[in-house]
Amino acid sequence: FNNIISAPDFTTIKMAMTAARIHRPFGTYFSLNSYMYLVQGWVEVMKTDPKTMLDETTSFADLRNKLESLQAYLDEVKVKDERIRRIEVEGCRPSYMKTTRIVLYRLFICAILTAMSAPGLVIWSPVWFFIRRKERDLLSRGAGWVDSFAETKMKYGFFYVFFIVLITQKYSPFVVAYLWMTMRLYEENMACARSIFGIIRLRMIPDATLQSILKVRTSAKEVVLKAVKLFPKYNAEGIKEDCGDNVQVDKTNVELDRPRWWYNFNPMRRQKKDWNELLRLSDHCTMNYVE
Repeated sequence: FNNIISAPDFTTIKMAMTAARIHRPFGTYFSLNSYMYLVQGWVEVMKTDPKTMLDETTSFADLRNKLESLQAYLDEVKVKDERIRRIEVEGCRPSYMKTTRIVLYRLFICAILTAMSAPGLVIWSPVWFFIRRKERDLLSRGAGWVDSFAETKMKYGFFYVFFIVLITQKYSPFVVAYLWMTMRLYEENMACARSIFGIIRLRMIPDATLQSILKVRTSAKEVVLKAVKLFPKYNAEGIKEDCGDNVQVDKTNVELDRPRWWYNFNPMRRQKKDWNELLRLSDHCTMNYVE
């Protein structure tokens, strides 16, 4: 399996990701391998001649225009497509009472996670500040080897932990274990906080704007389903072999049984809801050196 995404420009990749989310809104219920096959397949579809007709009335240019309009809306309101999809499936957005209850619940979880991780965050803060400054210095030099960021974090993180081990001596195993757990608690805390902001942003979208987004998404979904016939055979077979899914079948309105976060909690790593959260290709500028 070739995990390289080859596209003429980043806009093509972005539109392919938008189409993939509409086509298969499975999040990480889809394996990463299947997701890469899916995005690669849509990237190849996006290279189709704009004049190609998908049916008697719809051209391929219509697909790109609708996907670009949808993504522009999502970028403007800073809400994930999955939240809009749920409103489309359920027929309305969550009530004020339900939204308030969810926000209060998540605020409570954030408060607990913050209290548990606060001492460790204080210990980590010097090296995080230094790494952030080095990261800005690397960015100021222009395009370079992307893994320089990971190497910088690993190098300074390792020496900082080694220093902590030297000064804590016999207590070092417990201190190192707590510092590691601090990072996990911090990661869960930030994910919970992002969810709160996402819910609030969704609630604050004016009704007229939300209806426009839903209309554009419905229109984009119809054209995506027409364009599935252009999906490369190699990628379709890769997905079918990996998880048994037939990409030609319409599963755009599938309902997933999403367990509570504590049911799926893994102390070793956080359970991602969207593979783009791991790949960090574009969503809300999660990587400020993506361009």
